[in-house]
Formats: sequence, structure tokens, C-alpha cells
Amino acid sequence: MSFAEYSALPVILDIDMKLQDGWRQVVPGKPAQPWARQLAKQLAGRHSRAVRAGLEADLVRVHEDFAALDDPYGRFAVRVPDGDPRVRCMLFYRPNFALDESSPLYTIDAYEKDLRVPDSEPGASVDVVKVWRESLPLGEYTGQYSIVHYQDLQTGDRHDEERVAIGVFPTGASQALEIAFTTPEVGANGDGLVDLVRASLQTLTVTLGPDPGVS
Repeated sequence: MSFAEYSALPVILDIDMKLQDGWRQVVPGKPAQPWARQLAKQLAGRHSRAVRAGLEADLVRVHEDFAALDDPYGRFAVRVPDGDPRVRCMLFYRPNFALDESSPLYTIDAYEKDLRVPDSEPGASVDVVKVWRESLPLGEYTGQYSIVHYQDLQTGDRHDEERVAIGVFPTGASQALEIAFTTPEVGANGDGLVDLVRASLQTLTVTLGPDPGVS
């Protein structure tokens, strides 16, 4: 495909997806406080001071983790269900992953292959449990379900998280949509995280159009 043909393809202008209750937007570019304190008070106001303080600390941690990604194109959210003031899940999505040939992951085949390779970082290891590929009305997607094992390098404390990473490739678009659901511990968002994510993807709609940055 020539550059002219590629640049003429539509981009992702907007997305919509039906999620469970309790999702709140996180804006890493703003200070963690007073957002975390106000949201903890709103969601845990009827609970003890210790519960409110615990939720506030968890929200600050989520905010800091998202800020550390340093992704100006990313969108972020955290799930704290009404009446149950605990962080159950975190969501990251990026709607404009460019599918140009300068990227080694510019096809769904390459993306799926990459998902089969566990990543790692100091203090963390990943067990890839499942990789799958399915079709949606808007195009194909490939997903990865993994368990991430963390160990604090200073204290030695360990905990495990669930992660579902998704790459959606809308038919005929020059961009893909990346989505990642992460739980603070295994089972925190309820049983069957993969099934919940797959059900949510069935509601996904994507609006395509000319690149607004190209005249």
C-alpha cells in the first residue's frame, strides 16, 4: 500500500462500549488530589474513616500507575461499584494506534503473535493463559488473558493481577484500538473477566472518518 492510499483511509474518531456499573474517568494529567479524596468521600461517605482512607489510597495508586504510562493519547478509567467502595478493575484504551508499516505490529496477525510472547519488567512476570481471535461487526480483534505476578523488590511482598489486553482492527481503517482491563488482584472484578470483556466488546461501536489533522 502506498503512502497516499494509506493516508486516505479513515481514522478512529470516537468509540462507545457498554461497561458494567461503577466506572469513573481518571485524568493522569491532573493532580491525584483532590480527585481521589473527593471520589473516596462520594463513594465511601457512609463507611468508616478507615474504608474511606483505604479507597483514597487505592485511587491515588491507580492514578500514579496511569500517569507513569506517560501516554498522551491514552484514556483511563477505574471501576468502583456503587455501594461497594473498593477498586475492582482498571481500564486503559488508546483509540489511535497507527497501522503504518513503520510499526512491527501493523497487522492483526503480527499483533496476535506479539500477544503470545510474555512481557516482563523488574519485579514482575507474566503468565499468558489464553490468546484468542474473533470477529466483531466492525472488524477483527485479538485478545490475551494473562496473570501478572508482582513482587516488591524492597519488601518482598507479592500479589497477582489479572489482565485482558485487546487489539481491535476496524475493517478499512488506518488505526487500531488498544484496550486493557486490569484487576488489582485475581478475581477482584468478579469471576470470568474474559467473558465480561468479550461481552462488552460485542457492544463496541467505532466511528470512522477523515483524519481531522490532514487537510
